[in-house]
Amino acid sequence: MADAFDANHDIHSLASSPISSFPIACFQEPGLKRRYRNAKDIETRIRIYERSFRIRVENLATILLLPLQYLEGNGYLYPKNWSHAVPEQPKPQPRVDHRMSYNQVMLSMHYHASFRTASDVESLPPHHHKEKEAENNCSVRDGNRCVVTGRSNPYIFWFIPRGRNDNADHNNATGNLEGGCIFLTGNIDLLDDIHSATELGKTHRMLNMLCTDSSIYHLLTQGLCAFNFICTHRLDDGSFQVQLKFFWMPELPGRFNQVIDLDEINRCGPRSNANGLTSFDHDKVQREGRRELTVDLDSFQHRGCPPPQFDRRSLQLASGQVIFIKISEQESQLFETVVKIHWACVTFAALCGGAGRSWYLTGRSQIDGSCQPRDEQFREDEEKKRRNIGSRF
Repeated sequence: MADAFDANHDIHSLASSPISSFPIACFQEPGLKRRYRNAKDIETRIRIYERSFRIRVENLATILLLPLQYLEGNGYLYPKNWSHAVPEQPKPQPRVDHRMSYNQVMLSMHYHASFRTASDVESLPPHHHKEKEAENNCSVRDGNRCVVTGRSNPYIFWFIPRGRNDNADHNNATGNLEGGCIFLTGNIDLLDDIHSATELGKTHRMLNMLCTDSSIYHLLTQGLCAFNFICTHRLDDGSFQVQLKFFWMPELPGRFNQVIDLDEINRCGPRSNANGLTSFDHDKVQREGRRELTVDLDSFQHRGCPPPQFDRRSLQLASGQVIFIKISEQESQLFETVVKIHWACVTFAALCGGAGRSWYLTGRSQIDGSCQPRDEQFREDEEKKRRNIGSRF
């Protein structure tokens, strides 16, 4: 049984109203059909340069996660701004000179624009004292209790994992994700006091940490749940209170690197309500044996965003549980930033079918910039599981 909170404690964990929507953009804004039209437009425009290009699940997941304003007008994913999707690998290149062709110039610029940590920055030693101090401060702030269950002696969860900027190599690898962070979150730049070329350990601070029960900690690190940022309030004493909501992630089929049929959604009985939001004829979908990403998500939210199958009898935590964290004004903005980055990464992985198995996501080589699909390995591993299960009977 979880320990009870003191009535005057700074952190409160409350049961919220029933879940009406999984908090991602495609379920909070009208215009789902516009998203699919944008996806088709993006595919058409990229195929001008690369005939073999097709929208895959990783692309569609991003389109479903972002507000429409970033897909239209001059938004980050507006089709005219997708020239970066033309595949060019950033292998080591000489510096630009007047004898280079246009293509050689572009490759050189791409390589030399990659993130580099200053050469005089020293790596952080293991178990750096500032890291331990930050974890202790986090424990004090959160009352040495899990912010979700209220249980004492929690683990310290890092939103941006430790080891992302403890030495120059790790720092460079993380810095190269700056563009992806902006595209996935819509407007968050890693270099806005979260990451730096001149200072290591920028995320080894209390603002990147939260106290969680050991069970929740392990589920968070596997991408099976996450915290959604709601808002920040100024309190009478001048401090700030951040409101988060806890959500389980959907367990979806592994669609890693899968080409998406953008017309399949129209065969699933889409219908719009008075607010312009879209639902589906799930009886028809089940009867005809159809599977489509947004339809699967719609089913997940209508079931109340339930926990993973294996965990439904242990923690018994519902999606939508409200969490309040009291924090200083100075740290409130950066705390909001790391929560949003973590949420974007976890929901993106989940939409691709990667909740609890994100290692199957298509990656990008830090050596040459090439895509590294893992879908064949995923299918091989799934077939091994089926054979092992069959051999038991």
